[in-house]
Amino acid sequence: MNLIGLLFSSVFTIINIVLLAGLILLLILAIRALSKYVHSKRPEPTISEGRQATEENKAVKQPLNEMLKELRQKNNMTQEFVAEQLNISRQAVSKWESGTSSPTMANLAALTALYHISMDELLRRIQ
Repeated sequence: MNLIGLLFSSVFTIINIVLLAGLILLLILAIRALSKYVHSKRPEPTISEGRQATEENKAVKQPLNEMLKELRQKNNMTQEFVAEQLNISRQAVSKWESGTSSPTMANLAALTALYHISMDELLRRIQ
């Protein structure tokens, strides 16, 4: 019995050593990968890619008043039509588009529905 206990203890010790060595190797590999990631640089965009990204940003990011006017025009709507749909005055729409005032959240929600654009998309596109 004593010999079997000693054999079992030895096998158990060897298994623990192998597992510990595996964990240490895994830790070393993880540290190397993390170090490589931290020290890596993003590739610089080419001139044409940089120019394209800048043009996209200009087209995408703009003030709310310009965005509202652009959306209205893309949907072939007049200020008067928008005002009627929202049950407000045409002057209110004009003030939103000129930047003199801003629509309330309720009116903004109604505008996004009217222009078939999500609130998320509108908020992403404004400055």
